[in-house]
Amino acid sequence: MCVYLVEKTLRKDGSESVVLVNENYEIVEPVALFLEYLEKRGRALNTIESYCRGLKEYFTWLSKENINFYEVTRRDMLSWMEFIKTDAGRKEKKSARTINKYLAIVASFYSLFEGIGGYIEENPIKKVNNIKNAYYQRFKVSQNQISVNFFRQKETKRKNTQRLFQNEINKLYKGIEQLTKDKSLIIRNQLLFRVLYETGCRISEVLGLRIKDFSEPNPTDDIGTIYIRRHFPLYHNDHSIKTNERDIL
Repeated sequence: MCVYLVEKTLRKDGSESVVLVNENYEIVEPVALFLEYLEKRGRALNTIESYCRGLKEYFTWLSKENINFYEVTRRDMLSWMEFIKTDAGRKEKKSARTINKYLAIVASFYSLFEGIGGYIEENPIKKVNNIKNAYYQRFKVSQNQISVNFFRQKETKRKNTQRLFQNEINKLYKGIEQLTKDKSLIIRNQLLFRVLYETGCRISEVLGLRIKDFSEPNPTDDIGTIYIRRHFPLYHNDHSIKTNERDIL
């Protein structure tokens, strides 16, 4: 069975990327093509690395079964499911959510090659649903847009996230002053805390903000606007926005 490794590389322009290599340090080209596709779609480096680690387990299973990725059938997926449960990752019992994560990674991988053609004719995990339904016809949903994942596991309902009350927020805000004696750092950290809490932005989005992303001060307005925009080049690969571009008042 072949051993695969996830390696980080540094390009000539100084940016980082991730590749999957075999035990001879040869790059696995299908995975490299998929990761390049994710990068072009603006995925963060951590996200790309997560996909790569999932495909590392998948190609390890392919090596164990002695089959090529384009030869896999829907029936073979049952063996892949068993591999996830017993041998993938830390070889401990997996939750339904973890299993579904592996399935989603592999499904996305095959979706690329299904789209570009030349490797596979259909995705071994997802199948187009050809059932005629008046709902789909009424709202003009193409049958090609309707896919079924036969292998998805039922996840237990997660408990509702507990909310923070205003007095707890105030305690956290004041607690920032206890982390350092540097007043400039205290001001900066409290500002970041307020922006995150008041806007609901992700950390990566706030860290990637630039001066032009803030509206100019206007003495007649009580509030301003923060513009969440995609920027190229990024300060850092993890500073890309994870949702749609938007304006926050």
